[in-house]
Amino acid sequence: MLTSQLFWRIFAIYAGLTLCTAFAFALTLTAGYRDLAYPQVEARQIDNAQILLPQLRKIPAADRWDFLRTINATSETRFEVLTLDQARQKADAEPELADALAHRIGASRRPNANALFQFYAIEFEAHGETLILRMTTPLDSVTENLSWISARLWATAFTLVLIGLIVTYVMVARIIQPLDRLTHAAEQMALGESPKGLNFDSQNEIGTLARTLRNMDRQLAQRFSELEKQSQELEEKHEQLATVLRSMIEGVIAVDRSEQILFANDTVFQLLDVQPQSFMRRPIWEAVRHPQVQKIVQAALSGQPSEKVEFDVARTQRTLAMVASPLPGEPATGAVLVLHDVTDLRRLENLRREFVSNVSHELKTPLTSISAYAETLLNGAMEDEETCRTFLQRIEEQAERLNKLIADLIALARLDSIEQAFELEPVNATYILQKSIDEHQGVAKSKQIELISVAPNDEMEVIADSDGFQTIIDNLLDNALNYTPAGGQVTVRWRRDGEWSRIDVEDTGVGIPREHQARIFERFYRVDKARSREVGGTGLGLSIVKHLCQVFGGSIRVTSQVGSGSQFTVLLKNGQNSNGQTWM
Repeated sequence: MLTSQLFWRIFAIYAGLTLCTAFAFALTLTAGYRDLAYPQVEARQIDNAQILLPQLRKIPAADRWDFLRTINATSETRFEVLTLDQARQKADAEPELADALAHRIGASRRPNANALFQFYAIEFEAHGETLILRMTTPLDSVTENLSWISARLWATAFTLVLIGLIVTYVMVARIIQPLDRLTHAAEQMALGESPKGLNFDSQNEIGTLARTLRNMDRQLAQRFSELEKQSQELEEKHEQLATVLRSMIEGVIAVDRSEQILFANDTVFQLLDVQPQSFMRRPIWEAVRHPQVQKIVQAALSGQPSEKVEFDVARTQRTLAMVASPLPGEPATGAVLVLHDVTDLRRLENLRREFVSNVSHELKTPLTSISAYAETLLNGAMEDEETCRTFLQRIEEQAERLNKLIADLIALARLDSIEQAFELEPVNATYILQKSIDEHQGVAKSKQIELISVAPNDEMEVIADSDGFQTIIDNLLDNALNYTPAGGQVTVRWRRDGEWSRIDVEDTGVGIPREHQARIFERFYRVDKARSREVGGTGLGLSIVKHLCQVFGGSIRVTSQVGSGSQFTVLLKNGQNSNGQTWM
């Protein structure tokens, strides 16, 4: 007769074979469906691209968006066309665009907004321009089918395993029953319960094991009581510490004596833009590559006073301050590093220094001119009436420029501090636009510039403040007239565009280089500083316009070409709905 040990081995072998076969069956079929389903989605995207590309090459660029919008309205797949600049801006985060830029074709599958999507991008040319067609297909249905099939396969595998185990158990039940009773008793002991079924009178190995388990149970019962109390105390302390670390806005890193990272809270991963699995258990000098960081960690481990260092994180474009303190022990058993995000603080300091520098310079320039003219007059130029009049006119011009600069600074200060409360209401934009154009006609004629307006048949209202909207139009017209040469033209157009009202101020002036267009709305920023001062500009007009547009819930953008002129486009909310009813 076989011993219980042999029967247990037989049971384990049969059970293992049954489990391996069933699990291999389920895993193989699940993997096979996945490998079949996802390529089919990509193949459909390729077919769609082959169908759409000839049509996109023929369709005019102005109609391309409407064409794609029509297709997107009836298709599960979303189609979009990107320029090469747009694709390069997104290429770092969207690998299909990076592959398309490098190899003309790219595809990827990744989650986006808690859902899985299949992306496919292909480069093509239309009307002399190189573009990229990208298709985005949600994989919800594929994922659901895969989950459904996987669940059924695993249910089948579980059923097969259960049947196999039952058959095996029935075959060896009479022989392994004592082992089953011992196993059950051991499980009870593992749960901290008093074991039952250990009353074996036999002198074989099972009886010996039963007596040993009874002795072990008595000893473990005493140890469990002590450990449970200690564990409860440690758990409470651990929870308190974890809660404190999670709630901290500072990053906390703990390293051991060999500078290996032992702990880091969630803030660290956000500040350094790293994943926990790639950060933990690495040397600090490998995770944070900065000489000053290594220096203060080594200083803390050697017991020297803590120092504060700052360093930049290129991936997150943040500036971090780090302080290191040694852990208790002689020598120190490790160190704790605390990270502070000082990006906003340093940015504000730079903005303050730049603003003070610009204001000082802008105020000093007219004051210097006034002082020079006054000194010249006092030194005898007043005897010459013509010279005296000329100098006094220059003093008046510089004083007016100084007054305008101060007024603009006050306006910006009020916008920044929200001291100037705007009462947003429907404003007759047509009246204010025409009024501003009429007021600037004299300046335009004196500069031999044609100032024209293109207005819709009916009046247009926008949601804004009347004085603020007047300031927007006046500043844009002043800017257009100042930078348009004699014989040029300034055109003001306005119309409704869906839920928005659109105002375009277009000139045939000198234009703005592309590298300056993103910064022209900054305070005191000038493309041509010499020309700006020549025409009396303060460098604040466009900044005020942008602030007012944002306060009114709108926006402003610029398109320009050097030598051809510029167009500023203001978008504000309509004061009337589509039925002609006034906004409330």
